[in-house]
Formats: sequence, structure tokens, C-alpha cells
Amino acid sequence: MLDEFIILIMENKRKVLGAVIGFIIAILVLIFGFFSTLFIILLTIIGYIISDNEEVRTYFNNILERFRR
Repeated sequence: MLDEFIILIMENKRKVLGAVIGFIIAILVLIFGFFSTLFIILLTIIGYIISDNEEVRTYFNNILERFRR
């Protein structure tokens, strides 16, 4: 039974991921409100972009190094 469930999840990865993300967003809206949730999502996207782009990451690392001195 568990094996069948795992196979079902593996065959429908995108649907499961979409459901999990939707559930998390719904919980965030209930806890923090709509606009606070949008702010959290915006900051998450900005963090992803910063960590994904080598040039931007180097720029922010240089800024952090200035503060550490």
C-alpha cells in the first residue's frame, strides 16, 4: 500500500508540488494576511534570484564584506 502511494507521488511530482505550495500559501494567508503573505513571497523570490545569479551574489557578498570589517 505504501509502495503504491510512493509510486503515485513520483508519477505526479508537479501536481504534488503544486498542492504543497498551495497549502503553504493558504496557511500563510490565514496566519499573516494577504499582503504580508505577498511580501513574504516577494522576498523569497528576490532571495532565489540573488542566490541563483553569480554576478548578483558576488555584488552582495562584497557589500557584506564591507560591513564585516
